[in-house]
Amino acid sequence: MSENNRRIIRVVIVDDHELVRMGLRVLLESGAPSLQLIGEADSVDTAVQRARQLRPDVVLMDLCLASGSGVDACKQILAILPKTKVVFLSSYADEESIIKAVLAGAVGFFEKDIASDLLVARIHEVASGDSILSPEISKMVIDHLSENRKIDDQRSLMNSLTSQEIKILKLVVLGKTNKEIARVVGLSDKTVRNYLSCVYQKLDVERRSHAAAVFMMLERENLEGSY
Repeated sequence: MSENNRRIIRVVIVDDHELVRMGLRVLLESGAPSLQLIGEADSVDTAVQRARQLRPDVVLMDLCLASGSGVDACKQILAILPKTKVVFLSSYADEESIIKAVLAGAVGFFEKDIASDLLVARIHEVASGDSILSPEISKMVIDHLSENRKIDDQRSLMNSLTSQEIKILKLVVLGKTNKEIARVVGLSDKTVRNYLSCVYQKLDVERRSHAAAVFMMLERENLEGSY
């Protein structure tokens, strides 16, 4: 499709650095006639407000805003305008930030040194419905989701333990021997071993160290989720 036949794509820029916004403004206004800059924002609240008012096709979003996270702005915008495409432009791209951005609904993630002609092409691609996530980023997200599923599976298995089995497992985590556990819970060594055999079977593990690791991992997840 020729440049003249391309539909106009309406773009909003979200970045808290005026020089960055200026550079993107020049690019969109003079170097890409098929792209129309319809608004700018420098904060999460302003970004959401502009998106609600202007209903852009594409939002070019900075990851870190002085007022908060671009990921939060992305979530709020897509909750209002699910058809809008959000593309992140960041000065850095660590794995955790990329995963959070993609899980928030972003369809692209680039560092700010991306070539201007490539950025224009990518904006057209996302506006037409394409995802422009690289294979590397896709793999990051898939691995992350797979790990989350493993945690959920382990949590489900942990929920199958009885209160007595959990009590014994907590003592294992504390480094207690079977004999010490037996004294604490008032059972024989053999009964404790039987309980632990059931715990290993339910958690699908073979060693007490693995069972303890699963328990500690889930406890950490519960603590982080409570903040």
